[in-house]
Amino acid sequence: MVKQSRIQVRNRVIGICVCVTVGSWHAVNVQAQTAHFKSESRTSVTATPVFSRPGAIIPKSFLGISVEYGNIRTFFAKNRLATTARLLKRLGQLQGPPVLRIGGNSEDRTVWNLPALHPRPAGDTINLTNNMALMLRAAADQTGGKLILGVNFGRGTPAMAKPWIRAAIKDIGISHIMAFEIGNEPDIYNHHGTRHHSYNVRDYFQQWNAFANVVQPLLPPRLLAGPAFCASWRKYTPEFIKQQHGRLAVVTMHEYPLGAPIRNRHSPRYPSVTNLLKNSSSAIFAKLIRPSVLLGKRYNIPVRFAEINSAYAGGKAGVSNVFAASLWSLDTMFEIASSGSAGVNFHTGPRYGAFWSFQRDGIHVLPLYYGMLMFAQAAPAGSQLIPITFHTKDNIKIWMTLNRHRMAHIVLINKDLHQNLMVHLKLPNSKGGQLERLLAPSISSQNHIDIGGLTFDGSENGIPHGHQHITTVRYQGGEFTVALSHGSAALLTVQLNQ
Repeated sequence: MVKQSRIQVRNRVIGICVCVTVGSWHAVNVQAQTAHFKSESRTSVTATPVFSRPGAIIPKSFLGISVEYGNIRTFFAKNRLATTARLLKRLGQLQGPPVLRIGGNSEDRTVWNLPALHPRPAGDTINLTNNMALMLRAAADQTGGKLILGVNFGRGTPAMAKPWIRAAIKDIGISHIMAFEIGNEPDIYNHHGTRHHSYNVRDYFQQWNAFANVVQPLLPPRLLAGPAFCASWRKYTPEFIKQQHGRLAVVTMHEYPLGAPIRNRHSPRYPSVTNLLKNSSSAIFAKLIRPSVLLGKRYNIPVRFAEINSAYAGGKAGVSNVFAASLWSLDTMFEIASSGSAGVNFHTGPRYGAFWSFQRDGIHVLPLYYGMLMFAQAAPAGSQLIPITFHTKDNIKIWMTLNRHRMAHIVLINKDLHQNLMVHLKLPNSKGGQLERLLAPSISSQNHIDIGGLTFDGSENGIPHGHQHITTVRYQGGEFTVALSHGSAALLTVQLNQ
């Protein structure tokens, strides 16, 4: 079994004036972290790559975002699209254009030309229009990303779906569409009142098949997606693949390791920083998706987590929107990649985001985006995961990728909230390594986060600022040695000799 370690750099600085410049803020952070590291005990970890057992290859367009239909204007309106596209393209420079999934709970409340319907369908509140389709076309044009478009299956009918599918094909263009996803989280429809209490997976299979039979003639072959399970029915996803593989472009599922409404502090799903940083909150993703990935490969169908984030029901303030989410997301993306999955779409919500929120004076780039950005740098499309072995009781992870030019990226993530680390990386003959740190004042920080000395704090247009800070790590005695404070992360890039 592959063990791994996580690294984040946390800066214990008290009384720092918020008017300090980004460059000096980073310098103070690094100095404070170094002093803090020296002043406390630390453990030593020796990690060794296993080149004889290479893992999954990182696919193109692994990263993605998931946006509710009601938030299309929020991110893709004309006056905001340039900023949204700039941040997405930054992720896609090495990863490939991010996948844009439009769906969520709002998916099952959408109707084409809603005002024209009399009487209006009960519960359907989101009006789909040509203007909305054109905004999505512009988003696809400017980012290069393909769209997964949700179709109302919860309250809708195939007859209601047809006008939206026709409009999307006409106004967005089939070349920009990866798939139409029929329904969102049908395994909990009976909790939402869109199906009767005894609704079961057999009912679902029958209804989905009937729905697909009606809309399929509007589409080229294999342009549908599903089942978008989120709970107990996920175990039936392989059966869904077997039944519908002839018309599936992508298989989707969802997961949130924590739940915002959970009040029992003893529950493993209680939304706390401690629970978010447990290995189980990241490893669960690979465990859930792996059986479907294996079957999907048999039919040449990609399988991806089309909707995830830290805590369902909108996230939890102080957990989902702080630096802890940077570390969690970084580890989680590698876990998902290790399963052979096609990728992941981080969902938006009131207290979390996959990326940023627009404000009067510009944008606020959220902590989770920094984790996505470090993953994009460390896991470029086409690189291969290399297992790393090490032994420790500390809550750490180490991930490594290697490309065809023998450029290695090693991500160190120290999820432990108390233990500092000295990591010794045993590597073959190498040139010097370049170290880039992901920094924040504390695990609970929402601001003053920087990656390699650059931050988006105060940005009005999605362009980072600051002074890039990358340090050289010497190769001595067959290893690189990296010091890491507790609750921190870093990326070591090394050119291995041929």
